[in-house]
Amino acid sequence: MLTPPECPEHVNEIILSIFEVYMKMPENLKPNKNSFYITIYDTLTGGMVAGDFGDLGPIDSEIFLPQTIEKINRLERNIPTKCHVSSWQSCNIADNQYGGAVLAKTHIISVAGLSQLGDEAISLAIALRLGLISLEKALEIAGISGNALCLALMDAIGRSAK
Repeated sequence: MLTPPECPEHVNEIILSIFEVYMKMPENLKPNKNSFYITIYDTLTGGMVAGDFGDLGPIDSEIFLPQTIEKINRLERNIPTKCHVSSWQSCNIADNQYGGAVLAKTHIISVAGLSQLGDEAISLAIALRLGLISLEKALEIAGISGNALCLALMDAIGRSAK
């Protein structure tokens, strides 16, 4: 969980509701991965909040927190020179550089612990629900990675809200 006062409590509720929908989706190809780490970085102030959701063990936290930070750093480096909007655009599995972080206005939301596409789908859904990104931009970013899981998640969130 993200810790108040750095992060308002409603943000945790949003993240948990998205994660609950994600875990129930038949499109989730790795339902045994039931936890993740998230870091939200403000590119203007350098402020950062991070936390885990689900059943992360201590070893998982040691792996996934650094992965979220690596994705943020890599994406931030590639924004001015390559106009990247997603860590997917510079992922390199051989070097343990994965997708899962997205640029949302002046923030980078980075998730690690699910599949790469799951990480990205959760990041985009959170950005959308927090009002940091438009649906059009979220779909554009999902299109870069061919992330059909993101589209399915957004659809499932829409259905669950009714």
